[in-house]
Amino acid sequence: MLRVKEDLARGRRWELGWGTVHVYDIATGLLVQSISLQGANLSASRDTRLPDMLLTPSGAMIISSNAQPSLWRISPERFEVERFDVEVDRDNDKDFGFSDLAWTAGGRELHAVSAATGSAWRIDLARGKATKVGVE
Repeated sequence: MLRVKEDLARGRRWELGWGTVHVYDIATGLLVQSISLQGANLSASRDTRLPDMLLTPSGAMIISSNAQPSLWRISPERFEVERFDVEVDRDNDKDFGFSDLAWTAGGRELHAVSAATGSAWRIDLARGKATKVGVE
């Protein structure tokens, strides 16, 4: 497993594998659902940070690709998958995805780190755009 996140409010453990997410019931350990991330492109390179997962307040899971600027959102009830191909404002000549996901203070955007270079990014999911932080 690449990442594991627990959703204690809903009693679930989310495990990210290579292109698949498995959801388990914490109390019983039983598999609730396996979800395929269509078009997932993840890197196993030693020089690249791992993809990441981030739980939304509603219980949905957001997963990043570390090889391309793509994110997936998995709904908490039906496990429906929505893919976001994020448009980056810089570094279009580089192959990279995102890692180290975190919510901004207002909870409307994501902070992320380039999995390849370590640069900081702010991602607006509603617009599908990422802005490199600290660049003039």
